[in-house]
Amino acid sequence: MNFMVALRASVTQRFCSFLFFWPLALIGFPPFYIYMMAGIHLFIAFLHHTEFIGKLGWFEKYFTTPSHHRVHHGVNFPYLDKNFGEFLIIWDKMFGSFAEEKEKVVYGIYDHPHSWNPVRINFHFFIVLWRYAVATPFWWDKIRVWFMPAGWRPRGLAAKRDGRDHA
Repeated sequence: MNFMVALRASVTQRFCSFLFFWPLALIGFPPFYIYMMAGIHLFIAFLHHTEFIGKLGWFEKYFTTPSHHRVHHGVNFPYLDKNFGEFLIIWDKMFGSFAEEKEKVVYGIYDHPHSWNPVRINFHFFIVLWRYAVATPFWWDKIRVWFMPAGWRPRGLAAKRDGRDHA
């Protein structure tokens, strides 16, 4: 986890950001303010991606800190699907998706792509979900696989080995 991680973004992340900012322009926000907010967001993301900054005391009660964001990127079981907030951590606390950094964070992803191909890496998770949807014998699970949390697997698929999915 280092500052350069903040500067990378997937194709799908940029597309989703576009879908969020485009309506702001349509309802009348000046482009200057939209670009300014995108720049502030990038700067905050830059600060979140470090192990250099430790706990920040009272600030952590309300705002997302590097400690909170490290948890977001962790594959430790207690850290899965936690700390989604970019600016205010109170939303995660309100909706039950908050976890405090208590143990060393292990970074990575489950069902690793085993590739350096940027196209494959950008779409890898969608390919994994597609494989699950095709493989499960239950129609309801073919739909649910697209909306369930990271640790969820459809019924009828082989059990995970060593707690991780393998493609």
